[in-house]
Amino acid sequence: MLHIILMILKIIGIILLILFALVLLIILSILFVPIRYKSNGEISKDNVNLKFQVGWFGILKFRGSLINGQLRYKVNILFKTIITSDSQVNNTSEEEASNKVTSDKMTSKKQVDNKSTSKKRPIDIVDKETKIHESREKSRDSIEDKEVFIQSVDETINEHEEKISILTKVKKIIIGKFTKIKFKIRKFCDKLKQIRKRKQEYIDFLTADESKKAIKKLKILVIKAIKHILPTKIEAKIRFGFEDPSTTGMVLGFASILYPLHKGRVELISEFEKEVFEGWYKLKGRIRLVTLLLIALKIYKQKRLRQFINFVKQKGVL
Repeated sequence: MLHIILMILKIIGIILLILFALVLLIILSILFVPIRYKSNGEISKDNVNLKFQVGWFGILKFRGSLINGQLRYKVNILFKTIITSDSQVNNTSEEEASNKVTSDKMTSKKQVDNKSTSKKRPIDIVDKETKIHESREKSRDSIEDKEVFIQSVDETINEHEEKISILTKVKKIIIGKFTKIKFKIRKFCDKLKQIRKRKQEYIDFLTADESKKAIKKLKILVIKAIKHILPTKIEAKIRFGFEDPSTTGMVLGFASILYPLHKGRVELISEFEKEVFEGWYKLKGRIRLVTLLLIALKIYKQKRLRQFINFVKQKGVL
């Protein structure tokens, strides 16, 4: 008996160990296996053609494209498509086709019935029936006209009531939103007043030697995170120009600041005489969650940052 219990416990232990190993493997793969993305496209005055893809370990894939203003996408897990933009189009087309088939069947049945009745009836019976039918139709028309008039009156009353109710609802929503915005603006203004009152205290805290060192470390860590997220491979050629030459110059100046990130792999051609925006691009990148988590932990470990958050909380700003 004891031997059987030990065997059962052993089997349970092995199953739990396998489950734990599987969970650990999944967590490690999520952390260490990178999320890869790539995109390419062409932009011109008339067309915008873009393609993009995001994948993880060949298991999860997201593909999309924007061609001539039409957005298409597809999400795959292994070899099975879960979500697709084409499914909606297919469903609508199937519904239309089924509706067409049913309408065609109905019309064909009506035609067959009409043909069968016309063959069976003699001419004199038809004349009598047509007269009776005409008299009935006249009476029906008069009744229908009255009903239509009553319905139109009811509809106008209902529409008027609906308009009033909709207007009251819209007014309530607008007033509610306006009061919320007003309250938020007041709150923000109060915080600004508090900051202005304690301006010197914040300046003293931030200009201290410890704060300066912490700010430098934070800058390095944030730049690291941005570099990791940005594409590793990029090629592009963009020709641009605006109506005002000064805005073209400003954009060109801002683009020159970003030169260390792309290191000449992005070719920019500026046009100061005419308005234009066209070009092409190719890019690839990967994101490891473990890298971002390590950077986030290093930021959290910054003692001076925590002190600053506590300092702000004490002063009643946060």
